[in-house]
Amino acid sequence: MRGRLVDLVFTALLAVAALCVAFLSTRFGWQRDFSYAQRSSLDARTVELLHRLDAPVSIVSYAGQEAPLRAAIADFVARYQRIKPDIALRFVDPDADPAATRAAGISIDGEMVVRYKDRS
Repeated sequence: MRGRLVDLVFTALLAVAALCVAFLSTRFGWQRDFSYAQRSSLDARTVELLHRLDAPVSIVSYAGQEAPLRAAIADFVARYQRIKPDIALRFVDPDADPAATRAAGISIDGEMVVRYKDRS
């Protein structure tokens, strides 16, 4: 009987620990680059430059509704947003708004326009 109680308590504590880890994983992110020579990480000079930017950065991506292209662009920009949270990403569908696409001089699906202060 005592062995069953110990097993039950152990199982309950293990389940509670697993739930706590699952909950905390949704609240806190952790990322580590295990690629050769950290090719998937931002260079230290890029991180330094992002810290020196004193105004928000806005990025407009002229990408169609294809989910893979938009997801790839969002993942790419997310690496920079982790360092500088005030980088804003917005998508414009060239098929839905061809006038804005022509006005921006966009010719390739997925092109991005980056604006910082008065420059682009």
